[in-house]
Amino acid sequence: MSIFIEFKDTLVNIGKIKEISLARKDALRIAFDDGSTEVYSTYGDADRAAETLAKTVVQIIPCTAPLYNVYKDDGEKGVHFHERVQFLALCADGAVRSFADADMDLVLADEADNFRGIFTKDRLKEFPAAEA
Repeated sequence: MSIFIEFKDTLVNIGKIKEISLARKDALRIAFDDGSTEVYSTYGDADRAAETLAKTVVQIIPCTAPLYNVYKDDGEKGVHFHERVQFLALCADGAVRSFADADMDLVLADEADNFRGIFTKDRLKEFPAAEA
């Protein structure tokens, strides 16, 4: 299955993108895996468009390993809490990110200001009050 994004009247298959760079403040230069390069207008803020494109989820993967999202509790100094990672996201930039447990909404955990990372169960002891 391919995922496409639209630039002006052109659909771009993000699975074929090799590299994204800024062409100017309102355009992105996209290099494709076939060696071709194109410049696409972003109608404004190219930095933001590049960041959005890079974070596009291209595949959702069930997480069977015991991994945990760890967050710093804003209410108590030095205290953390955790949640079991149920799904991982493979993003267009190649990054693997985790989803937060948000009542079946797919929310990327690292978008929370208090997110500290993804850790295995044995690493939870490094975070006060975040033991499984």
